[in-house]
Amino acid sequence: MTTLFCIVLLLLQATTRKCFADFNLIDRIRATVTTSQSSIFAPINNPQDFNSRKAIDGLQNYSIDHCKCCSVTNGASPSWWQIDLGQKYLLGGLQIFGRATKDESQLEYAEVYASNVSMKPGKAAYKMKVYDVPSMNASTRNFTKQLDAIIAQYFLVELNQEVLTLCEFKLNEKECKVGYFGSGCLHSCHCSDNNRCDQVTGTCRTPGCLAGWKGEACPEECYHRKFDIGCNKMCHCKDNTSCDHISGHCDTGLCDPGWLLPSCSQACGHRRFGQDCTSVCHCLYNTSCNTISGECHNGICDPGWQTPSCDKVCDYRAFGYNCSSTCHCLNNTDCNSSTGRCYIELCDFGWQGPRCDEEKNILRRSDVLTDMSSTFLNWTSNLAIDGSIGPKPDVCNCCSGTKNSLISWWTVDLGKRYPINSVTVFSREFDQLYQQLADFELYLANDTGKNSFHLVENSTRRIDGNKHVLTFSNKLTRFIKIQRPGVLTLCEVMVSEGECQVGTFGEECSEICHCADDLACDKTSGYCQSDACKSGWIGKSCNQECPKNRFGDRCSETCFCAEGTCTSNYGVCQNGCQQGYTGFHCNQVGDFNNHTRPANEEKNSSALIAVVIGGSIAVLIICVLVGVVVVKLRRKSSEGNKSHYSTPNSRANQDDQDYDTLDILNDNQGRRHTTYQNEVVSNM
Repeated sequence: MTTLFCIVLLLLQATTRKCFADFNLIDRIRATVTTSQSSIFAPINNPQDFNSRKAIDGLQNYSIDHCKCCSVTNGASPSWWQIDLGQKYLLGGLQIFGRATKDESQLEYAEVYASNVSMKPGKAAYKMKVYDVPSMNASTRNFTKQLDAIIAQYFLVELNQEVLTLCEFKLNEKECKVGYFGSGCLHSCHCSDNNRCDQVTGTCRTPGCLAGWKGEACPEECYHRKFDIGCNKMCHCKDNTSCDHISGHCDTGLCDPGWLLPSCSQACGHRRFGQDCTSVCHCLYNTSCNTISGECHNGICDPGWQTPSCDKVCDYRAFGYNCSSTCHCLNNTDCNSSTGRCYIELCDFGWQGPRCDEEKNILRRSDVLTDMSSTFLNWTSNLAIDGSIGPKPDVCNCCSGTKNSLISWWTVDLGKRYPINSVTVFSREFDQLYQQLADFELYLANDTGKNSFHLVENSTRRIDGNKHVLTFSNKLTRFIKIQRPGVLTLCEVMVSEGECQVGTFGEECSEICHCADDLACDKTSGYCQSDACKSGWIGKSCNQECPKNRFGDRCSETCFCAEGTCTSNYGVCQNGCQQGYTGFHCNQVGDFNNHTRPANEEKNSSALIAVVIGGSIAVLIICVLVGVVVVKLRRKSSEGNKSHYSTPNSRANQDDQDYDTLDILNDNQGRRHTTYQNEVVSNM
């Protein structure tokens, strides 16, 4: 209300000093402003009575003869007075006061100019007129001019005559509404917390801009794709389009791949990527992926997912890490994309393993070599193992063929010996007409010497269309030959790997395992199907013989032989026992009467003798009778108390049920003759 009241008083040309002081900028900065004038009316007694600063001394007594409070010039025309405020201000009004006595003409019709540089009289380029003082009379001595929010540092009052009398000059500051500054309050500022900015420069009085604005005066919107406080966030709008500089919302409503709505400034979360982060990558060990492409940082997908983005399950019949493996399920059916297990749990012909990814056909390995007696056209020997079964050799160029000859043959060198139990041969189409595979013979060998190949007999031959399957008992083989008289055409040959003979494993089935109950061991590792080995053997493959002087199951028994050691399986000492030991295993302690007992019963027998002798001394007659009884008891003991073991005497008949094997003539091997039908091709 005070402000409104003062404005009213100003409009009414009130002379109340308090109101002038309330609005007069010069009252606040008087000490820092400078003034000047074209000349000074200087009385002889006091030449500074009417200098330029008298117009801003704050005294409003218009009688210059009494107050000496006005600035007065006295020189050439035009005369002028200038004030330098020291800096630029936003100003909304001015007040100008003339003398109260005669000579009103010393101010009327004066012109008031504003500028931001020092003004030289007569140089219009440097000044802007803001007011023309009207005519004055005895009742009208001061004037108020409302300015349209101008920015100025200098004001000039100029009169086109020699004498200019200015009793007081006042300026009123202008304050724009919050958020605006500058000339006419036409410029915007966006200071934090809606604080006012500097009215001239627009600089925020407290640091920081509102969200979406930048610069000292916060007049500028954030640059392209920038938003929020300090423009420190970036929106990733689709196709490099813009977003709202305050909220970050994309103009198109779509983000670049890898970013989340609504502001497109937050990257996709863990294992998310793509447009609107709707896709999921399945990277190994639950690791993250590139939020745009979905490519896993470790380059590997979880089993069952495809690279590069690991968001698509493996293609049909593919499985495993990066879908790099292929299952071969029966009838071309699919498998689990993660584990590879066939849903119908059956493999295609020629494949094996829990995931049907292990080829039975060992000819598909890279180290095999083929040859044949002659070559028809370009039907070379290697085409019979290229994986294609034809059946039209003149179309597919995938079959091996010879010229017509008395005996035509095709051979393959497996590179090493394998146990095999099946050979499959695919003929050309309409072979019943061409007769280029009919009545072929299969030969196997382990070297290439003369007469090394032996005809496979006792095999089962099955023909299904153009597929001929020969199955037979496991044969350890390196070389295979197929032959017939005349032309020989083979579209594909497959050889199925079999199993090693029971009791063998490893490279070319050359290692020996000794599993309990004559069970087979794993053909690669030799591990037995259970933890149990034959007596005399230990280790996962049961191929480590008991150490010296140990024998039996898990080598848990001890023998005391006179020379050397005992057999590892049954503990038989070939050259008798050490002194003090007896028994079939040389692990029983002997006594003075050449009777034997187990070593751990010696103390018990001595105690029994002491009891008997004590009883004889006490009662002589009873002692005699007891002596007879003791003799009989000892005879009986010598027959039945030799050992806790059920091991038979080496000279007695032995029961196979007591041991895995009993073969005294070859005891250390502990092998039982088997009826296993595996054969080994001659000349191994």
